[in-house]
Amino acid sequence: MKIFIKVITILFFFCLFGSINLCAAPWGVLLNYMEGAESAPIGEKYLLRKVLKRKPLSISIQRNVYTDKEYSKFETLVQKSYSKWFSNVVTHIEKNKRKREFGDILALFRRGIDVQISEQGGDVLVVFLPFQEVIKKCHKHAYGCYRDSSIEGTRSPVIYLSLRDEKFWEGDQERVAMHEIGHSLGLSDQYIAARMVNSDPVYSSAEERKNVMQGYDNGLTCDDADGIINLMDITRGIRRGGEFGWKTLCKKSEEYYIGGIPSSKGQYRVSLKKNYEGVEVTIYEKGKKVSSNIYPYFMPENDVEWEETPAVKEKRKDGFGRPVLAEGPNGETIYYTYLYDRVERVAVKDGKVLNYVIRERNPSGNVVGKTSQGKDMKAQKMMVFGSAGTFRLLKLQTTNNLEYSTEYTEIQVGEDKISRVLMLYYTAAGDRLLEAVYNDPSDTEYQKECVPNDGGECISQAISNKASESWAKQLTGKVDQWTRQALKELRNGKKDELK
Repeated sequence: MKIFIKVITILFFFCLFGSINLCAAPWGVLLNYMEGAESAPIGEKYLLRKVLKRKPLSISIQRNVYTDKEYSKFETLVQKSYSKWFSNVVTHIEKNKRKREFGDILALFRRGIDVQISEQGGDVLVVFLPFQEVIKKCHKHAYGCYRDSSIEGTRSPVIYLSLRDEKFWEGDQERVAMHEIGHSLGLSDQYIAARMVNSDPVYSSAEERKNVMQGYDNGLTCDDADGIINLMDITRGIRRGGEFGWKTLCKKSEEYYIGGIPSSKGQYRVSLKKNYEGVEVTIYEKGKKVSSNIYPYFMPENDVEWEETPAVKEKRKDGFGRPVLAEGPNGETIYYTYLYDRVERVAVKDGKVLNYVIRERNPSGNVVGKTSQGKDMKAQKMMVFGSAGTFRLLKLQTTNNLEYSTEYTEIQVGEDKISRVLMLYYTAAGDRLLEAVYNDPSDTEYQKECVPNDGGECISQAISNKASESWAKQLTGKVDQWTRQALKELRNGKKDELK
C-alpha cells in the first residue's frame, strides 16, 4: 500500500496550459469527502454534516503556556471564525436579492454554527503555537494547517494556528483560522500549490479567484459562499435548480452549478483504481452520476505512444471548449478529465486501456519554457499502462536549468511491489547523461538523489546497476523515444491542452 500511496501522490501534481476564457467561480470539495458514500453518509467525517443535523460543534482549544493567560480571546476567535462561514452566505444571498431561491436553507444559515468550546471537545482540537513550531507541524511558511485524525494519530482532527507577532497580526490570524475551518467543514484548497492535491476532480472548478480557500487577505467572498452552498447540497443529496442548476452568487461570473458540479466542466471522471486493475471512467449527466466502468490494462509496451493522436475526432467539449470525449483513428474512445490545471486522458478500445496520460504545467514545478507573458512555465508528464499483470509508470520531469529525466517503474499487480526501475538523465541539449537500473528499489542506494553535477556526471554513490543488462538495453531505447516525444509536447502544446 505504501507504493500505491507514492504513485497516487505523484498523480496529483499535474497542470494544464494557459488561461481560461470563461469566468468561473472557484470552489472545491476535499478529495475524500465523497469516499465511503456507498457504505456511509457523504461527508461523515467532516463537520458540515453535524451542523446540518442542527447539533452543536464541540471544539477543544489546547491549554498551554501560550493560551492560558488569554484563553477567552482564543475561544472568541474560533467561534467567530466558524460563524462567519454561514453569515457570509446570508450576506451574499441578501445582496443579490435571492432570498426566495435559497429559502430552504436561508433559515439554517441565519441560525449559524453553534460552537461550544470544551477542553474535552471531540469534534476538532485547535492548537495555537509560535510560528516556528507551526511549520514543524505543517510545512514551510505555513501559518496554520488542518490535519486529519488518521494522519495525526489523534481522536479528532487537529487545526494548528500560529500565534500573533509583529509580522502576523490579528487579521491574518482570523483569515488563516477561517481557511483551516473551511477544511474542517469539507472544502479544499484553492491556491495553486495545493488545490490539485486535495480537491475532488468532479466537485471543483477551474479558475483561481479571490477567496479564503485561495488565501485571499480580505476575508470571505462570494466564491466561499458558493462553496458552502454546493457542499451543503451534495451532503444532502440536493440538486438545486434541477437539471439546469443555479447561478453563482458572484455577479461577474456566468457559472452555473448542477448538483455541485460546475456546468462548464466535462461530465467524465477518469481515475486510477487503487489495486492497479485498470482505469475507472465515471459518467455524469446534469450533475448526476449515471454509470461507471472499469477498463483493465492491455497493451504491449512496444506499442504504447505518448502523444495525442493527430487524427482524433472531438465528439464532446466542455464549457471551456476543451474536448471531454473523442474518437481516435483506429476506433478507440478517448475520455478527458480536467482538474484545475491538470488534464488526464485515457484511450480505450475493446474494453481495454491502451494508455492513460496525465500532463501538467505548474508554476511551482519544473521549468520547460515561458508563457506569453514571459514567465517561467514548469511541467511534468506521466503515463500509466500495463499488460500481463504488470503495472507500469512512466514519469518525465525537468529541472530548473532545463535538464530533464525520465523514470520507468514496473509494479507487479496484486503484490504491491516494485520489481524494476530504469532512470534516464539528460542535459538541456538532449544528451543522455546516465542510465541507472535497479532490480531491488528497496535498496538504500535507490533512495539517494542522483543529480548531474556541473561536469555532467552523476553522483556515483547513488548508482546501483543491479538489473539485468539485457533488459536495460532492450528498454532504454524505447524510454528514450518516449521521453523526447513527451518533452516536445510539453514545450509545444497539443490540441487537447488549453491555449
